[in-house]
Amino acid sequence: MIPVFLAEMLEKLLESHDSRWVFPAPKGGCLKTSGFHTRTWRPIADGMKERSGPGVRRLLPVLPEVPTFKGKRMYLMRHGGKAWLDEEGHSRFAVETRMGHEVPGAEGVYSNLTVPMERAIMKKMQERWERLHGVPEDAE
Repeated sequence: MIPVFLAEMLEKLLESHDSRWVFPAPKGGCLKTSGFHTRTWRPIADGMKERSGPGVRRLLPVLPEVPTFKGKRMYLMRHGGKAWLDEEGHSRFAVETRMGHEVPGAEGVYSNLTVPMERAIMKKMQERWERLHGVPEDAE
């Protein structure tokens, strides 16, 4: 289950291209095999000096480093969502399961992620989005 704001974003994204990938590389292929990490993500995360000259097809702008992402793999960005789920007070099992992690021990064997837990996560994520983006509380 995903909150409304995210479902709307994903629908727009899927309508914007014909790739089989939800998040396609610039030429439509798979991000993992496109060199995206080196050519695009590293300069965004770590910053980049202006580049021009032989071998550079176009002038590339200066990009300041983003301290939160510096040195981190793009994959790890999804873990920011875990902190938000923790802040909202969801159970450890619900959070870890939502992140796709296996919970070890008896807790992992005997606990289940229930529909009410998923709905509570969706509700809190939607509320956070609206609060961060200035959506009035009475707007629907």
